[in-house]
Amino acid sequence: MMLLNLLYSDPKLLNMLNWGIEGKHYVKKSDNMIDFPEGVTADTQTYPNPGGWMFGNQFNSYLWANEDPKKWEAFQKFNERAEHSIALGFAFNQEPVKSEMASIANVEKEFGATLRSGAVDPEKIIEKWKEKRKAAGFDKIKAEVDKQLAEWAQTK
Repeated sequence: MMLLNLLYSDPKLLNMLNWGIEGKHYVKKSDNMIDFPEGVTADTQTYPNPGGWMFGNQFNSYLWANEDPKKWEAFQKFNERAEHSIALGFAFNQEPVKSEMASIANVEKEFGATLRSGAVDPEKIIEKWKEKRKAAGFDKIKAEVDKQLAEWAQTK
């Protein structure tokens, strides 16, 4: 957890993980912009770049010289415009349908791996899966979730 916290709060650590060692794998062109060292290209670079989007707080990640210097500002504006789900912060109480939840879990054990593997014709197995879910109480669970969410949303 300490490492994850650092990846979200320590730009130096994040950029080292993302881009390698400054001066060897990249050089700074400005405070937040980097490029390959002279004589190095994307084809010849030696750091196995995992991608700056994979770890930590992207807003702390350096930008490459060919990227828009205002990229993070644009991302921030985009994020601020995003619609928030009415379910943000909602926690479902499974107690009223706990036996149905157990039955659904058994159906998932029976079909889950097969569905995820792609080893069977989905047209045939999905119908069987839906039938078993319905028999296990899926509609009752869905109705309970809908009811609790509607009640919760009234208070928000």
